[in-house]
Amino acid sequence: MIVADMRQGLTIKTDHNSTQHEPIQADAYKTPSQLSGGACQAGRILHPANTGVRCRLRQSVSAGGHSGSMNVFIIVANAILIALTLAVIVFAKQTVTESRKATSAARDTAASSEAAATAARETVQAATAGRAADERDHKVRRLRQIAELVERIFEKAAAADGRTRPAWRCIEQRELPPLLVGVEPPLPKSDHLAGSSQAGSVFAAAVEAREEIAEQLRNLHAAENP
Repeated sequence: MIVADMRQGLTIKTDHNSTQHEPIQADAYKTPSQLSGGACQAGRILHPANTGVRCRLRQSVSAGGHSGSMNVFIIVANAILIALTLAVIVFAKQTVTESRKATSAARDTAASSEAAATAARETVQAATAGRAADERDHKVRRLRQIAELVERIFEKAAAADGRTRPAWRCIEQRELPPLLVGVEPPLPKSDHLAGSSQAGSVFAAAVEAREEIAEQLRNLHAAENP
């Protein structure tokens, strides 16, 4: 039988024949925390319960550290995503702005092109109208010159109509053909007047030529003022 005397630090062993006193080991009086420290330093496990608690604490601390690292990673990732989203939004706004500017520039260019085309058409129309007016003025001047010659031929033929000469011509009849060249529309009666060689026929041809020229002048005036 073994009995521990805690007051004297002795272990008493008794049997049926004798009693022995042995000193108690010093570790018997250490607390679990003191024993666990030594056990951890020496790599021995003396108190399994206390050691399990410390292992669970270490696992908890390790898990907590890992969880904290994951939280930091998630925060950083979210921050990066937010920054990228803002960058995309800014880029999209810039793209929309540039697109609007390009559209506005295209509209301005189209408007300028249309205005230039309109101005070109107006210029062509004005030039065409100017050429037409110049052509009319030229025709009018030529017809008036022809009319002046016809009138002088008429007057001279009327004065010589009573004479008996077989052939009669005047200087104005020779001046008339050059003026008739290129006249449009042509003047056949005036051309016949230029070739007449008797006073009576010249007089009659001059009357018809006067009417022909007057009609041409009326047509030109009507075309100028529709």
